[in-house]
Amino acid sequence: MLKCIAQLEKKKMKNKERNKINNRIDQRLKTIREADKKALALYITAGFPDIQTSLSIVKAVSQAGADIIEIGVPFSDPLADGPSIQQSSFHAIRQGVTLHKCIDFLKQIRSNDIDTPIIFMGYFNPFLQYGLKAFAKDASDAGLDGLIVPDLPSEETKPLNDACEPYDIDVIPLLAPTSTDTRIKAACANAKGFVYCISCLLYTSDAADERSSVDLGGRRII
Repeated sequence: MLKCIAQLEKKKMKNKERNKINNRIDQRLKTIREADKKALALYITAGFPDIQTSLSIVKAVSQAGADIIEIGVPFSDPLADGPSIQQSSFHAIRQGVTLHKCIDFLKQIRSNDIDTPIIFMGYFNPFLQYGLKAFAKDASDAGLDGLIVPDLPSEETKPLNDACEPYDIDVIPLLAPTSTDTRIKAACANAKGFVYCISCLLYTSDAADERSSVDLGGRRII
């Protein structure tokens, strides 16, 4: 019995190492660093204006050279987002787009031979209601590479990390210009994929010029 358990654990470790080597985010960022280039990550809301058009958009941005594609999971209360993403999210919800449909959408993307790293960006409640372990398995099977959850504090990410780690889904931490040195250190110590640095003290898609916040936050984190 102990031998079987040991062999199983050894097999799990080999699978984990193989998955890590094949992780699309790591591969893409490694290629970009070696070429001394910057990564271009683009965001779309799943189901805006509809699923079929969203698929066409993903195809187009992938072919145009996007390094990473963030797919927004529609949510009724996108508190970190500005009017543009709020409106696209509400529209997608009215179209009946759910987390289950986002996973189906991801399957369609991968079935079209699109190998660009893909990250789901969404709020915690839909993932929690789905079931963290069930979500991680289904999302991994569909071809998900990473996850950004803007309303989940770093102190509370362990259950999600534990669910996603066996499937090599990177739970990407967020930092803001107001993050303390202690929080920066903790987030960077456990970071996978990359660290998402919020550029300013405003919500996503606000057009105000906050370059000073970007510069200050970037220097502190680096």
